[in-house]
Amino acid sequence: METIGVIASVIATLATIITLIFAIRTSRQSIRRRIARKQRKISELDREIFLLGRNPLAFMQTEQLKMKQVILREEIVELQQYL
Repeated sequence: METIGVIASVIATLATIITLIFAIRTSRQSIRRRIARKQRKISELDREIFLLGRNPLAFMQTEQLKMKQVILREEIVELQQYL
């Protein structure tokens, strides 16, 4: 009987920890931080595209960077829906 109680306590503790982690991750402040990080990444990609834009041989690199920007913008839109 004691082992059942211990197992139930461990399961309840794990469930509480998982709930707390999920609550912290989905908090509004956390979402805003994630949006800010993605916007900073987009700015960095803009700078890289600008620098590579002068080089005609770097066409494929600029296209890859532009695709990353599109993906980041879509992720930002998704995150803004949670706010």
